[in-house]
Amino acid sequence: FSFWRVGSVVMVPHDANDVLMEAAKLCKYCKKEDFSLGLFVAFFVAWIALRLVCFPLMVIRSTLLELPGTLGGRPAMYYVFNSLLLVLFVLHCYWFTLILRVVWLTLTTGETQDVREDDD
Repeated sequence: FSFWRVGSVVMVPHDANDVLMEAAKLCKYCKKEDFSLGLFVAFFVAWIALRLVCFPLMVIRSTLLELPGTLGGRPAMYYVFNSLLLVLFVLHCYWFTLILRVVWLTLTTGETQDVREDDD
């Protein structure tokens, strides 16, 4: 059903964000706080732009509205596929609340820490 094309498009915003997040964590572990903070800000902005704006407005909108015309109808996998994309978007929203907690802690304490992980 040519869903692999959508999968490739879904992968792009995720990979772009992952690089920034891992680079920020790497700088944090190397005690390069200024670089870590700058990369975290870039990650935060990229998260909003790619996962909370582009993903629903481009990818999900396209699969919901344009894909049936391309496929010539709505096969059974269409509903499963779009449901999973919507679940992924809900996860993005949940993860964004975790990111906001990190931002809040950074602004109030002046120290960046991962709210998901225990101390190493």
